[in-house]
Amino acid sequence: MAARAAGFAIVDSNEFGRNREIRLAKWGRIEGQVAPGREPLDNQITMMGLPNPTWLRHKREFHYQIRCRAEGKFTVDRVPAGWFEVGYLTKMGDILSSLTSRTPVEVKAGATVTMTLGGEGRPVIGRFVPPTGPSGAIYFGAGQRSLQTERPDPPRPANYDQMTKREQQWSRQWRFSPAHQAYSDSVWHDPNWRGYVFRISADGTFRIEDVIPGKYDMSVWLEERLTGRGPPEEIGGYNGTVEVPPIPGGRTEEPLDLGDLVLHLSARPLEAGTVAPPFEANDVDGRKVRLADYRGRFVLLSFWQPVYDPELDRLKELYQTYAGTGRLQIIGLAGGDTLAEVRSHIQEKKIEWPQIYLGATWDHALAREYRMPGNPYLLLVDPEGKLAATRLRGEKLTQAVRAALGPAE
Repeated sequence: MAARAAGFAIVDSNEFGRNREIRLAKWGRIEGQVAPGREPLDNQITMMGLPNPTWLRHKREFHYQIRCRAEGKFTVDRVPAGWFEVGYLTKMGDILSSLTSRTPVEVKAGATVTMTLGGEGRPVIGRFVPPTGPSGAIYFGAGQRSLQTERPDPPRPANYDQMTKREQQWSRQWRFSPAHQAYSDSVWHDPNWRGYVFRISADGTFRIEDVIPGKYDMSVWLEERLTGRGPPEEIGGYNGTVEVPPIPGGRTEEPLDLGDLVLHLSARPLEAGTVAPPFEANDVDGRKVRLADYRGRFVLLSFWQPVYDPELDRLKELYQTYAGTGRLQIIGLAGGDTLAEVRSHIQEKKIEWPQIYLGATWDHALAREYRMPGNPYLLLVDPEGKLAATRLRGEKLTQAVRAALGPAE
């Protein structure tokens, strides 16, 4: 990589080996303006490179942080040719901030691009409301919330929905094809794509500025207040689509009112010290498995799926260490794929402990009773049937089991 006042170049060893030359391309430049009435937090503009063949091949990233000058003006000098995304910083909650009015822009060597952030489209307003029934006060001060232009779906085989999760991984090979490159360009190099973030008031109302016409995905994650006792839990959210119709003249101050948007609220996660929900179910071989039958020993419950089972090696190590002592039992709770794929994974990986199948869409009562937030999801049940630890992953899993059982006898 060469960066000089005259320009920029990046070449790999093969290219350099062919002619021993590094030819500099002239820098590009951006002259920008934040629309009047928009006040970036800390006057900060952020710009980052978007994926392209050179970006993927060289694994390098460009990231710029610029301060606005008077009247919201900003300049970005020494920009290599390529596609970038520019946005300004804004508050998204009581603490968290992120970029809004994110706009793709193409910079060409030796040329200056002019752009404006905001001042286009129309405001979008609405109100998030709880589902029917008692819910108590909802805290809107933490969590992610975004409105982004819909991305085109990648092409898929005609029988994709009938494939197992393992078969659906055909896309890993497709990523290296010219067809994927064309798709990637259509996704990332679209000047009409926009990304917005926004705040939600205490009463659930919101206002998103400068939304241009198009179809959008809206996603909201609500999190509990920070307590300093670990990462906050998700308490609910919203996922939906929004369509902003064409605007005569391209700009209006008349808001598009989405009305009341009904949130989904998450069940509180199970906590250590509470009684583990009892269960009785058949394993994949038809044998009855009852949690109560293991009273008097620790039980490790492992929710997993065949396409992603990252804790398996750690579980095997714990099983080998403690299962023979009679003090630990592992029970697998598998789903997210077909029963055939679950059985195939069990046989291929030589998993020895009982496995209960919870369905391809996790539509089993056990997943609901254990308030499964995602997978993998591991919990440790003590000999009295209470939860000793929850949300165990990585080294935390090993430490929790060792702390509970002590050294192997």
